[in-house]
Amino acid sequence: MSTPQNAVVHGSGSVPLLTMIRTGIGLDIVATVTLIGQIVPLAALTGISGLTPGAREGATAPLPVSLAPQR
Repeated sequence: MSTPQNAVVHGSGSVPLLTMIRTGIGLDIVATVTLIGQIVPLAALTGISGLTPGAREGATAPLPVSLAPQR
């Protein structure tokens, strides 16, 4: 699959296919690193990861009341 813009550029022959592939792979790597770099802090800020900002490594947040063991 290709976007119409990529199809036009490839069809015109102004950019070689190998250049398009190399550029696409580079952009994929940059996007992946950027997303991971954003997801980790956001997960910590929202509490999804179980850690709170500034918590010691290995420390976990307490279980919610509904998940705490019943006595």
